[in-house]
Amino acid sequence: MTLATLALLICGAVASATDDTPPADRDADIFGESAAPASSDTTTRSDTGDRLVAQTAAEDDKLTLGSRMYLRLDYAASVRGRALTQPFSSPSLLDVYLDARPNERIRAFANGRLLYDFTAAGAETRAQLNELWMKFDVGRVLFLTAGTQPVRGGTGRFWNPTDFLNQQRKDPLAAFDERLGVTMVKAHVPLEGLGTNLYAIANLDGATRPDNVGGALRAEMVLGPSELSLSIGKRQGDAWRLGGDLSAGAGPFDLKAEVALLHGVGAPYYRGRFDPARWSLPTAESRANEWIPQAVVGLEWGINYTDEDAVYLGAEYFYNGFGYTSARKYPWLLYNHAFVPFYTGEQYAAAYVTLPDPGRLRDTTFIVSTLGNLSDRSFVSRFDYRVRVLTYLDLVTFVSVHYGKIGEFHYGLEVAAVPAVPELAAGMHIPQPFIDAGLGLQLKF
Repeated sequence: MTLATLALLICGAVASATDDTPPADRDADIFGESAAPASSDTTTRSDTGDRLVAQTAAEDDKLTLGSRMYLRLDYAASVRGRALTQPFSSPSLLDVYLDARPNERIRAFANGRLLYDFTAAGAETRAQLNELWMKFDVGRVLFLTAGTQPVRGGTGRFWNPTDFLNQQRKDPLAAFDERLGVTMVKAHVPLEGLGTNLYAIANLDGATRPDNVGGALRAEMVLGPSELSLSIGKRQGDAWRLGGDLSAGAGPFDLKAEVALLHGVGAPYYRGRFDPARWSLPTAESRANEWIPQAVVGLEWGINYTDEDAVYLGAEYFYNGFGYTSARKYPWLLYNHAFVPFYTGEQYAAAYVTLPDPGRLRDTTFIVSTLGNLSDRSFVSRFDYRVRVLTYLDLVTFVSVHYGKIGEFHYGLEVAAVPAVPELAAGMHIPQPFIDAGLGLQLKF
């Protein structure tokens, strides 16, 4: 029995056992028909009016509407070229959500996203479905969530190799996680006495037939001051994924770690030199029979410099067993769509300083971070500043600098046309990045 079959059987059994008791008659409650009859001496016209207002307010609370608007302007300057001729973009978005809670045991949520960039060709507007899910329980013991829903795995700040269910990797430098939800059915069993949560998941994302459905099992456990999670996942045509992540306190430090093992990876691994002038190109090699490790370890230290203020120092290291040890093959990876940002090198490291609400600066956060690809010796350092300028309005800005050797975070390339090599008949040009800057306004209402 596959993981997908097991997850589907659990979810089917849960659905068949759901309590189908119909909700109370709302109209009767609103208009006072369930209260004392109109001829009662204790009922007055004023009492009925007050009850109507109170009940209407309660009904309105069962559906919440909200939105987030994020207007931004990003600028990217390369090493060569005039500042005023460098490109900028405006990848703005609008999230609108409906959150319905008819009672404490049922919840439905929908979140649609509208994307617009006036700098793009044709200034096209695109609509996306971010979330569409329903949640309910069975006997307050089993909890089901079905539909397109967000899922975030792992404990690392910058890298999350145990985030199995998302097909798209998180951008660790983004102002917030913009990835869309994953379509799945999730069964959750909390074991409060043991401090444990058990999950069975049927991953329906992209599935068109029953044998395309993926499955995952996950256990989350509280062990004293530590939290440990174990996961296993698989879908047809993809690798087996085993993982564990840990979050623990050790004196003044918060320790975080993730370990993932992948078996049956279908993506090719390229070996050999990239030297088109000598007609030497890398060749694709299968590593499907190997167990490929990925691991993250990090720590964070909070230092109080006043009774109410603290600064947070953190560092993280990532080993990627499917990564490359140098930048020499990057042109070939880019051409074959095998270049995955933040997951292309073999070894990475990051350090950061976070200063929230310092002194009298309320609703203000400063962040300085540096990410480095240790395999190719390229780096990017970034300064983020966020402040609430009005009750619901945040100003978000950043400036980042790329430096180091020619590598992932500081990559540029000029390859002349090679007519004898079809893949390079038109050559290849990649401008080397130098400075990125962004300005954004985020409004939640």
